Amino acid sequence: MKLLKKIEISLSKFIIGLLMFKGDQTLVEEKSDIFNGSNTQKILFLRQDRIGDLLISTPVLRILKKKFPQIKMDILLGEHNYNAKDIAEPFVDSIYFYKKNVFAIVKLIYRLRKQKYNVIIDLFDEPSTTSSLLIKIINPKYSVGLKKEKCFVYSHLVKLLRQDKYHIVIRTSMLMLPFNISPSEEDLSLSYEISDMEIIKVENLLGVNKKNIIVGINLSGSDKLRFWGVKNNIEFINLLKQEYKNMDIVVIGTKAYEAELNQIKSATDVIIAPFVKSVREYASILRICNYIITPDTAAVHFASAFKIPTIPLFSSKTNGWKFAWLPFNNKYEPLFSDTGFIKDIRPKNVYLAFVKLHNETKHTMS
Repeated sequence: MKLLKKIEISLSKFIIGLLMFKGDQTLVEEKSDIFNGSNTQKILFLRQDRIGDLLISTPVLRILKKKFPQIKMDILLGEHNYNAKDIAEPFVDSIYFYKKNVFAIVKLIYRLRKQKYNVIIDLFDEPSTTSSLLIKIINPKYSVGLKKEKCFVYSHLVKLLRQDKYHIVIRTSMLMLPFNISPSEEDLSLSYEISDMEIIKVENLLGVNKKNIIVGINLSGSDKLRFWGVKNNIEFINLLKQEYKNMDIVVIGTKAYEAELNQIKSATDVIIAPFVKSVREYASILRICNYIITPDTAAVHFASAFKIPTIPLFSSKTNGWKFAWLPFNNKYEPLFSDTGFIKDIRPKNVYLAFVKLHNETKHTMS
């Protein structure tokens, strides 16, 4: 056991030494004119994680592109968010795909090294071995990342704000400090545009009445633990229908929940959204809603981008709960389970949260 421990420690030290930035690391705690148009021609952003993470990064992409239109800005996405690449398209010149395949990775690295990036910006707020290895292999002149654990690969470390005090959007926006940009002086709203034609198309597809209140219920998150349950949804919908007569309720779910959607439809006669083929189709359905109820955080971030009042359902406020999951610059009424399971949130409590949110926002509905 002692020998294995020694080997483990030695291997860890070897990897750290391999990834270590060879030179002095600069700590950036306030806006500084370190990178600008005269010394930076190409930037690569690393964001090879999830759709919601890409959405919360749009303020950084948008602001840097506006401030430095002459700089070529590219982004690397991954298997879980490349299908939402149109989120980043308005702000970058090229989008690369990180696929977990040896031959694909070798080919990708060859392409990225040829670009000779001046700066790589790691948008992750938590340690990423993949990002660290990519930075080391691509070998930019400079690399920027938040000051977190295992941040030895960056040439420039940016102040990391407390997770329990600051939203992930604000934490990530600190990466603009080396570009002489103070996040507190900028509009950090999330960006995702849906055209008027797309909105009309979805309204016609669903058959909603534009004069009615449209409530979107996002059925579940990425796993079954985020499913609120058939009975809960039915009870909540019936409470809404008893109180509000001028309301269309749209339930959104994936093919995996087809049986549950049919049960809800049979019991309540709500509108069941068709299964979508793209992230954009999904976002377009959310966009027509006046309110969104969701246990899924990607929907929370889309709602923030669209400024749609939201009721997010959380399994707990402990056990890894993060401030990042809340809507940003948007009206919301969050609900937390006392048991650690979303299914145990009472429909009556969700209904009361909706009434409160509706009373606070009905005069601002467009």
